[in-house]
Amino acid sequence: MLPTPTLSRKEPKPALSLKHLEGSRKGQTVKGLHEIKNYLERFGYANVVANISNYHREHENNDEFDDVLESEIKAYQLNYNLEVTGMLDTQTLQQMMLPRCGVPDIDENGKSSMKWNQYNGGRGNVTSNYGNLSSVCARAFATWAAVIPFHFKEVGGVEHADIYIGFRTGDHGDGLEHSSDGSAVMFPHIGLGVAKRQLGSDDIIDLLPNPTLSRKLPQPALSLKHLEGSRKGQTIKGLHEIKNYLERFGYANVVANISNYHREHENNDEFDDVLESEIKAYQLNYNLEVTGMLDTQTLQQMMLPRCGVPDIDRNGKSSMKWNHYNGGRGNVNFKFYGGGHKWPPSKYNLTYKFTTDGSQTNIDYETLSSVCARAFATWAAVIPFHFKEVGVVEHADIFIGFRTGAHGDGIPFDGPLKTLAHAFAPKDGRLHLDATENWGTGPASDEIDLESIIVHEIGHILGLKHTSDRGAIMFPFIGLGVAKRQLGSDDILGVKTLYGLIG
Repeated sequence: MLPTPTLSRKEPKPALSLKHLEGSRKGQTVKGLHEIKNYLERFGYANVVANISNYHREHENNDEFDDVLESEIKAYQLNYNLEVTGMLDTQTLQQMMLPRCGVPDIDENGKSSMKWNQYNGGRGNVTSNYGNLSSVCARAFATWAAVIPFHFKEVGGVEHADIYIGFRTGDHGDGLEHSSDGSAVMFPHIGLGVAKRQLGSDDIIDLLPNPTLSRKLPQPALSLKHLEGSRKGQTIKGLHEIKNYLERFGYANVVANISNYHREHENNDEFDDVLESEIKAYQLNYNLEVTGMLDTQTLQQMMLPRCGVPDIDRNGKSSMKWNHYNGGRGNVNFKFYGGGHKWPPSKYNLTYKFTTDGSQTNIDYETLSSVCARAFATWAAVIPFHFKEVGVVEHADIFIGFRTGAHGDGIPFDGPLKTLAHAFAPKDGRLHLDATENWGTGPASDEIDLESIIVHEIGHILGLKHTSDRGAIMFPFIGLGVAKRQLGSDDILGVKTLYGLIG
């Protein structure tokens, strides 16, 4: 038997300081960038770009921020749910400077161990001294045995074992993979002094058989029925909800100096001149009788689920008014984003991929992929665009994902049957869907049709704004159980006009 060693306390050495590299971006040469290259190579990011091995042999010790380094940083940011900038921003550097597990994030074939699982059974985004050592390991094994039917037993040094545990240093000759869920035990980074011993939902769910999906019943949208007939001069409980709704979709911008009004009065229930003006603009946009009152038709329109893109921009310009000049083609309603927001001819071959922030939804990858392929094909049938899905670590022009609540783009989601989705004008490329909706592909009478919504949001990505034509895809409202997937004449005329296909 060997004597039990006396353990000496080692003070941890601080991680390499990379603070001076903050803000570095492609095209710069900054002393110390070779440390970033070596770090990324060590954890597999040299495998995300073709022919990368020659690059690292030739350039691993220089300090140039080139295209390859930018691609590796983007892959790293994607894996750790950071904003994908390709720069060495503050969050990215802070993540790199944390102590971490030594298992690479990306294998030699360029496959990430941290991607959104391509099939996840509809579970949403899942992304896994001797005496002291002995007791610590016993507790750690017990943590996993509590959720799976395994039994773990320590054996002596000369007995057969299945698992070998030991301390090592440096190069020593050398399951679940890593998770991008920061709360999971299988997330590879941990800070000094942090105890993270309890399994997270992401760790547990990856060990369980695919569950049967429980059907989510949508919560009804806020009832405004009691406000029917309200008009200027009245004070009725709940009118502040109307004010907040109209402000959210841009109607606070139709009256001069409106911002002060909303800061002071957005939570009161007074029906004043400003509210009347906003309601009139709303009624005009939706081809309703312009009364300035909360009549039956106006309230019914407001209570429908809808797209989250505002109807009126911050300059007070409506995306839905009848165009005053339409080339003699009669009444058309399509509208474009200002400032030349459209894809140039060099970008008519667009790529798209799916992103995640951990939000859970009832749609699995195969369903989302096939629905998006059909939705893009709908637009490609009328304009000379080609759309292609790419892998999660590849470059893409369009980013599609489910989100919940406030998710960093300034347009928060608000729960079931309210704001369903939103997308941004060219060449932003973001398309977000509210993960809390009861999505369907049928759809059933209590489901929102996923394909209808994605076809609509692709219209925004191409450069179309909302229309007041109720038969058009770019009309911003849709009901439960409604499938509206075919482009209307207003949609086709709009997108063809935008891209110069109609004189």
